[in-house]
Amino acid sequence: MKASVMPVVQVGHGNNGADGTAWIMTINAHDTGLVPAEIRCFGMSRQGRRIADTSDFLAACCAPDSVPPDQRIAFTQIAFRNGAMSMVFDGC
Repeated sequence: MKASVMPVVQVGHGNNGADGTAWIMTINAHDTGLVPAEIRCFGMSRQGRRIADTSDFLAACCAPDSVPPDQRIAFTQIAFRNGAMSMVFDGC
């Protein structure tokens, strides 16, 4: 029997902070294989629709349901500009 050495990428996600009360969306990708992994493409979808860019993604997931669909992207862009929303990339 020959041993196989392959990269193995595990993806996880969550939507609560460490204390269980804060709403923090997390997406984690970790290479748990024996060799380096190269990720060439990473896609996301929500309710069966492909997320084309980060504006679409944030508008789909993070704007309140009360915001009409045609105003969701503008809502999230303003929320980022005024500090009501933020994005943190953790390189751990």
